[in-house]
Order: sequence, then C-alpha cells, then structure tokens
Amino acid sequence: MSSERLLLAIRLLRNHARLLRNGLPKRLWDTEQEVSILQAPILPATPDEFSPLSALSTCGASSGSSDRRTVGYYESWSYSKSCGWKPEDLYPQLLTHLNFAFALVGADNRIASMGPNDIELYRRTTALKSQNPALKVFISVGGWDAGAQGFSRMASSAGNRATFISSVVAFMNTYAFDGIDIDWEYPVADDRGGVPADKANYVLCRFLQNPLVRFPTRRR
Repeated sequence: MSSERLLLAIRLLRNHARLLRNGLPKRLWDTEQEVSILQAPILPATPDEFSPLSALSTCGASSGSSDRRTVGYYESWSYSKSCGWKPEDLYPQLLTHLNFAFALVGADNRIASMGPNDIELYRRTTALKSQNPALKVFISVGGWDAGAQGFSRMASSAGNRATFISSVVAFMNTYAFDGIDIDWEYPVADDRGGVPADKANYVLCRFLQNPLVRFPTRRR
C-alpha cells in the first residue's frame, strides 16, 4: 500500500469515529463491497489530520496538474440495499468523473439497463452535474456479472458494432451522459464466455477512436 493510500485510510477511520461520536449515520463500510473512498462522508479536517483530498490529488499526477482526474463509481444495485446509497448521497464536488455501473450489451446488441430502477437513477446521477458543472458522468457497460458473451457477440461483426454505437449515442443524449466506460471482463477468456476471435474484434471495437463516430458534446 502506498503512503498516500495508507494516510487516506487512517483519515477515513478517524472520520468514521467522528461520525459515530456525533451520532451521524454510519455510511462508510459496506460488508459486501470494498470500502468506497469517494462515497465516504468527509467531515472538515482538523489541523492534525490528513486531508483525503491531498491523497487523491497527488495520486498519479504532479501537484497542480490540470490533467488530474478523480474518478468514482456509483453502483446502482446499492440503491436497493437496506443501507443503500442514493445518487444524492454522493459528493460530486470531490470528483472530476463519475461512472454509473452498470449497463449491459443486450441480446439485440443495443445498450440495455441492468436493474429495475436504473432509468430513474440515470437521470438522478447525471443531475449531479448541477452541483459541479465540470463533472463528467459516464455510463459503464459490462462488469463481472455481465461476463464476456454480450461483448463477444456485439464485436463480432461491423453491423453489430454499428447497432451498439447508434444505441449508445441515443442513450447518452436521452440521459445526459458525457461518455462511456467499456468494462469487458474479459476478451478471449473462455471461463467468462469469451471466444478466440475477441482478440482481433477487440481492436475493431475501439469505436471511440473512429473518426466517423460523433458522440454528443454536452453544453453546460
């Protein structure tokens, strides 16, 4: 563990103790998922405490870099848990990018919703941009539970890829997403439903670099 992450973990533990001491809701730990640093309620730091913003801002970039990114994930299934997170529980001011996890590749090769509440949650998540106009909200497609089959089928032909691209453009326009995060787990892996042809098709599927594809540009 890097020194920055260790210090950040210490800071979050202190923050957690202060939450309990002040009688505030316990929203730091999720027993089914890893600790989500970006979802933790951050109380104002005291002078002797380490600021989590310092650790996040120094990770992988020099201080003051305009290219620095702080990326978080919102997992839509957390909404239905007894201690679930709503999009409004997040802190968009701490982020440059937020990924909504997950959408799927449907049987018709179009982007598809994963959960019953997702349509509502899309709009509530992208609405966080009103609190941070610089925030970019991406839709993450795939994930571990999705496996590789949907991606393998979609990537297998130019027609299937074109169908997916068109559906993504319409989806982004409808729900005000700014980009897409492809989480294909994993190309070629036969234990995940992948096929040998994925290796070549994966390169062909890098449609974001295709000059013929025009994704919507959001106006603030």
